[in-house]
Amino acid sequence: MEEIERAIKEKGCLIIKEGKTTGFLLFNTQFFENSFVSLIIIAPEERRKGYASSLLNYFEEISPTKKIFSSTNRGSTSEAVTTRNKE
Repeated sequence: MEEIERAIKEKGCLIIKEGKTTGFLLFNTQFFENSFVSLIIIAPEERRKGYASSLLNYFEEISPTKKIFSSTNRGSTSEAVTTRNKE
């Protein structure tokens, strides 16, 4: 919860609303002077509708840094770090 409050306070939060809050993305720009997406949450009933992709695509457009990093976790068994470059 602290991370969400910090992101909102530091303007590091994007929100999708479709009548109600559908999902959000948290980011910061202090990852080796690059952007880092730390969390994406979409309401369970709204998943698989493209909202997470929309958040990432929008963030890619407005990101103040050239590179964007994120880390994914599928359960507790695998993790990956991904990088997107702005063109």
